[in-house]
Amino acid sequence: MVHPRAVREFAYDWRLPVLHNARLLARAAREHLATWRATQDHERLRALQADPSPAQLVLVAHSMGGLLARALPLVEGTEDEASEVPTVTEDIRATVALGTPFRGAAKAAIILANGRGLLPPRRQMMRLARQLPGIYDLLPSYRCVYEGDDVRPLTAEDVARFGGDPVEAQRAFDDRTRLDTQSLIGHRLVLGVEQPTLACLRLDDETVEGLGHTFRPSRDGKIVHDERGVPAHFPSLGDGTVPVDSAIIRDVPMDPRAQQHGSLANVDEAISSVRFVITGEPQGPTLAPRGQVGIDAPDVVSVGAEWPVAVTGVESPDDATCQVIDAETGKHVARPQLEKRDGQWQFIVNVPDQHLYEIVVDGGSGSPLKRMTLATSQDEPADDLGDDD
Repeated sequence: MVHPRAVREFAYDWRLPVLHNARLLARAAREHLATWRATQDHERLRALQADPSPAQLVLVAHSMGGLLARALPLVEGTEDEASEVPTVTEDIRATVALGTPFRGAAKAAIILANGRGLLPPRRQMMRLARQLPGIYDLLPSYRCVYEGDDVRPLTAEDVARFGGDPVEAQRAFDDRTRLDTQSLIGHRLVLGVEQPTLACLRLDDETVEGLGHTFRPSRDGKIVHDERGVPAHFPSLGDGTVPVDSAIIRDVPMDPRAQQHGSLANVDEAISSVRFVITGEPQGPTLAPRGQVGIDAPDVVSVGAEWPVAVTGVESPDDATCQVIDAETGKHVARPQLEKRDGQWQFIVNVPDQHLYEIVVDGGSGSPLKRMTLATSQDEPADDLGDDD
């Protein structure tokens, strides 16, 4: 960063459609660039650069924000109730997308179907979620529905079966198809890996089950089958929210980081990736290879009840240290020890109060993994970990 005034944050309402927010981003980006180029600081700093060309934009976007950045070529030059959307892509030098679900996430379908992962009161929040276009923009467009001996894409009819709005779902799928045709502008991807992540679904009448495994297509597009003739199961990994295959775009440079979705934009390794794109200079040891530790914890738990946090990528209790921190007070609540149960390394947590808690696991390679879990009263339903059947 050459000057604080050269940076602008862009806040958007994630509940609204991606294309609507992309129009707002285009206007904000054009206004910011024009304002910065008109300053004396811009002219002074230009004279110090090897290339004195006017400043260009570097977009740094986390999660859904990456979808807004990708949608810019689609919305510029169009008109809405405000005015014509300005052209901005010609002045974008690079885009860094951190944990962006370019092909959606199965977790969005789970939210619409049963509210898992939502804050209490869950039923009311689920009904609200079904009215939010932004949730539908996050539905998975990859093949994710396990049915018989095949895996197929989710459809608007499926969404209607589990209580969602089929019209809004089809609008979102159509918008995704249009987004996939757009050229990428200097993209670099920072994606979370090694974290257990729901990627596939099983639909049964009006229920939706998130699967703890995924499937892979062969070169001919058919799903890989095992020796029994059924679709083979593979570990379902990503950043805990976005499956890794959804965060990847073919032939686009990427920096994989063993991190959870929420903290991906804040860890030193990701910040170094952003600095590299802006400055073009390597950032030292923080660009070292990623670690291999992953965690899987529920989003919502009940006070007074025991719940497990699964830890992958370890072989002994000494391979990682674990902490539970009250996110509201910063107080250390517990330092649980890893133990092996049912063939899986995990630790057990029991929290005393209705607070937001931070689960921290440090595998000694890179930044510690962090995951937020909300503890509610025993009257509210808690989340279960993904089923691996």
